[in-house]
Amino acid sequence: MSADGTCADQGADPHVAWKEIAVGLTAVIDDPECPRAQMPTFAGPMPFGDSVESLPEDVPIHTWDLARATGGDLDAEAAAHVHAHLRPIDAELRRPWAFGPKVCVPPGVDARTEFLCFVGRQP
Repeated sequence: MSADGTCADQGADPHVAWKEIAVGLTAVIDDPECPRAQMPTFAGPMPFGDSVESLPEDVPIHTWDLARATGGDLDAEAAAHVHAHLRPIDAELRRPWAFGPKVCVPPGVDARTEFLCFVGRQP
C-alpha cells in the first residue's frame, strides 16, 4: 500500500519496493522526534523509543521467520539478549494478544533455539 493509502502496483519489483520502503522508514526513525512519538501498545500509549526498549521481541522473532524462509538464521546473541529481557514477563506474554504456548525445549540446545521455543516457534 502506498503512503496515500492506495494499493501498490501489483507488478512492482519487490526488491525495488523494499528499498523504497527502507529509505522512508530510515528517514522516519532518524528523525529526532521519532523516539518521542506516541504509539499504541498493549500497555497503553507509549513513546516509540520506550516501546523499542521495553518490547524488543518483535524484530528478532520475525527476522527468524523471514530468515527461515530464505535459508538464513537469527543472531544467537540477539536471541539471548531478548530472551533474558522477556523471561521476567513470561506470564504477561501468554495472554491472548501476545504469544501462544511455549514449545518444549530439547536438552542441550543453544540460546537461539531456547528463545525460539520460549516464543512458541518450532525451530
